[in-house]
Amino acid sequence: MVPFGCVWTARGVLLPGDDPRTTEEEASHMVWTKAERLTSGRRDVNRIEVHAVKGAGFVVTWQEDPEGIRPGQGLGPGEGWSGAVAHSQTDAWYSFINEEYFDIVEESPDNPTTPINIFDQDLTVTGRPQVFVPMAVPMRLSNNAKCQPPGVVTPGGAEPEIYCDFDRAAIFGLNDNCADTVIVLTGNANEGGLKETEICVADTNDDGAADLPNRANTALTRPRTSLQGYDTDADGVSDSAWVIVAAEESKGLGKFFFEPDGINNSTDGYAEPCVEDSTLTCTEEIGKNQWYFSFDMGTPDTSAGIGNPNSLVENLVSQGNMLNQGEVYWETGELFGRMSGEDMQDYGDYNFDILNTEIARRSSMLVQSVAKAVASENKLAAIVSWKQGTMRQGGPADTMLRRFVVPDTFNPAVDNPYVFANMECEDFLIDPDTNPYYPGGVCADPAINLSGVVPDTCIDDGDNGASIACPTVTFD
Repeated sequence: MVPFGCVWTARGVLLPGDDPRTTEEEASHMVWTKAERLTSGRRDVNRIEVHAVKGAGFVVTWQEDPEGIRPGQGLGPGEGWSGAVAHSQTDAWYSFINEEYFDIVEESPDNPTTPINIFDQDLTVTGRPQVFVPMAVPMRLSNNAKCQPPGVVTPGGAEPEIYCDFDRAAIFGLNDNCADTVIVLTGNANEGGLKETEICVADTNDDGAADLPNRANTALTRPRTSLQGYDTDADGVSDSAWVIVAAEESKGLGKFFFEPDGINNSTDGYAEPCVEDSTLTCTEEIGKNQWYFSFDMGTPDTSAGIGNPNSLVENLVSQGNMLNQGEVYWETGELFGRMSGEDMQDYGDYNFDILNTEIARRSSMLVQSVAKAVASENKLAAIVSWKQGTMRQGGPADTMLRRFVVPDTFNPAVDNPYVFANMECEDFLIDPDTNPYYPGGVCADPAINLSGVVPDTCIDDGDNGASIACPTVTFD
């Protein structure tokens, strides 16, 4: 049994001049503060990333697994221990410290209530000073953890987290994560049978209407983070920053099987439910999707962002937006199709469509600064890439990417160039704001494939290089 880990932070400052704590004379010296614990160990942590921007501050992201990191089944240290294999309800978490508070420490152990800049402290007395302003209380970015319906006691009798107690959550501008409840069947039909279970339905739009059931059977892992500064007062110095996070999340659909749309002469855009091994085309919807988040890094007054879609508080406990596209059935060249919630868990009045997708994981980001993106000819702000294929456990896959481009109507003092709406997309398969599972919609345009080529036009060498229609295949 491996014990759960905690996230700790310690701040270091490189100061000019001699270190009074040593006998040797130095031109500069490093001062570290006492370590500060961010998490309690209630959940196991992994995949910690730290990023900083001069003038803005520091941010930290990580994943928390409620049942502990799993070793996985592969050989070598990377499988499982890398954080890829996780239990349900694993979420991404976030904390930050603004630069203006980074260097503020307690004056001395005897006077802990007086703040002082670390530059002015007597290190011969304190040695390792104690920070005066702590890191922000850890905040949950994704929405996988389970809230208990009203009247249901939290396991262990513990007080529910603030995200699940709307009386407290509303004060900070957080959405109601149990605005309603719905009854679903849970358990295994072969192991003790199915039972009716009441689960929470979240109000993701904060409009007073519940819309997204939380089955709590998915896990978000491997959050990758970038931090890009911006200037809010046009003085030429960054004083805040945009956070960009891309992560992989399990689908939670492994017990459902579907056939591609078009089988059995059905062409309604929906995949057909089937029984495992009933036909050669009956497949299981397994693996992961790629999800994307972007928001302002925040300030101590997080409630000031209520109502601003780019603010930190409006992006907590978020569904995120999906980067990867729908799966194409190889034999027909058409989309595999949507899957109706009514054919799966059946959430009653809260059913929504889920798009069949390939397995997408291992995100990576190339992000350009706001100034460089605005000044560039093509306005490219970011490229997010990932590994995608129809098979897992070492099966063939391609590297896919999406481009984020700064729009023509852009105010660098307030607008977020990395917001999901700035992802290049000419056509949507699911329109934004029509499906709570895909709040930003699902792009119908395929992602760019770096490792394979699908030509749109061909070149006729006998006609001075003119573009012509490419040869096509008739599937008959």
